[in-house]
Amino acid sequence: MKLRTQLAIVIGSAFITSASYGDTFEKVGDRACRNANGGGGLNDAYVNISWKACRTKCLENDSCKGIEYSLRPGGKTVCEVHFDQVFPGPKSAKHGISCWKRVN
Repeated sequence: MKLRTQLAIVIGSAFITSASYGDTFEKVGDRACRNANGGGGLNDAYVNISWKACRTKCLENDSCKGIEYSLRPGGKTVCEVHFDQVFPGPKSAKHGISCWKRVN
């Protein structure tokens, strides 16, 4: 399922811990991705897809600047493919969310 969104609120438990993923993505932080203005920016959201499928969605689109991946209660996953440069969002008590910038 594909959704167009400006901002997502996510809750879950941490599950992706590597600081880099090959030479394609670099972890920005265990928090939501934000644009230069601190907002959610323009992104496409995909529900219940794997981490690998999320990365592939970004790599298939030359405009992709990064991805946010989260695990929500009940095991639902959310992948956001971001089209603005990504920065770490504010620290929060929410777990299970990570932001990754595309580096090539």
